[in-house]
Amino acid sequence: MLCTALLAACGGSSGNPAPKVDAAQATLDRALGAKATSIERARISADVRLDPQGLLKVGGPLVLHVKGPFAAPRGRTPARFDLAFVTTLGGDDFKGSAISTGRRSYLQLDDRVYALDAGRRRARAAPKSHPGLKSLGIDPLHWVKNVKDEGRDDVGGVATTHLAGDVDSAALLADLAALLDKAGGTASFLTPRLLAQIGDAVKSAKVDIWTGAGDDIVRRVAVDLRFAFKPAQSPIVGLDGGRLRLGVTLADVNGARVRVATPAGAQPLTDLTGPGGLRALLAGLGTGLTGGIAGGAIELVSCVTGAAGSSVELVRCIAHLSP
Repeated sequence: MLCTALLAACGGSSGNPAPKVDAAQATLDRALGAKATSIERARISADVRLDPQGLLKVGGPLVLHVKGPFAAPRGRTPARFDLAFVTTLGGDDFKGSAISTGRRSYLQLDDRVYALDAGRRRARAAPKSHPGLKSLGIDPLHWVKNVKDEGRDDVGGVATTHLAGDVDSAALLADLAALLDKAGGTASFLTPRLLAQIGDAVKSAKVDIWTGAGDDIVRRVAVDLRFAFKPAQSPIVGLDGGRLRLGVTLADVNGARVRVATPAGAQPLTDLTGPGGLRALLAGLGTGLTGGIAGGAIELVSCVTGAAGSSVELVRCIAHLSP
């Protein structure tokens, strides 16, 4: 009786207490869950940097920077974007752009433009809502865990809540594989076996996410992975381990309408890569990285050095490595 009275006086309950909702996780759910505000369009700035250990260290870091406007798929209208990129390999910069008008897709390399889908209409997207970062094909809610609130920050003039957490590397790699598969297939590149080997090599994986303090829209995501393969067991030739950093920043979210003009003078990509097109390019890259053919890594290095900063020559060479 006394215990019951004391509990009642203190506002307690003799039953099980209701589970406490973690504030940081609740913020993440609002930013990435089913009720998240849709990102219809934005200006993207994305960076990928690999600081390798092993023979690949000789060529210095591998860096990719991408920036430009993006409009998410809406209803039956495919994505539109005009994303300029610069890739640093072996000390040389390779430049180009990935372009989609919503009807056709193009790849600009140096001063030449190639049509990725010449001679056929682009497949229409199925009607679907794409909340939050899912509009970009990214779903961190599946691979972020142990999230914590790190306070407030400014991202591009927007007040944000800074969240930090750990990464489920296997789930992240699965997302990456799905994205690459949509781009043209990964059968000879990110195979399930290779993904498992890479996942096993991850020693630490952290993520930082900045969401708008007033609207819970994601403004920036940064992932930092450190990995090391067991001696003589690396699936990627010349790569023993290293550090991989990825960052995506979104500006002018749901702002100005994205208009992408059709490039003039486009040639079929197959003129450059051969019959395989984009799939041949990815297959050739996979062959060089994973040693799919004898001397594949040496041939890949030869492609990079021989291209001497020409994106056209680099793509041509890598595509012809495909088995």
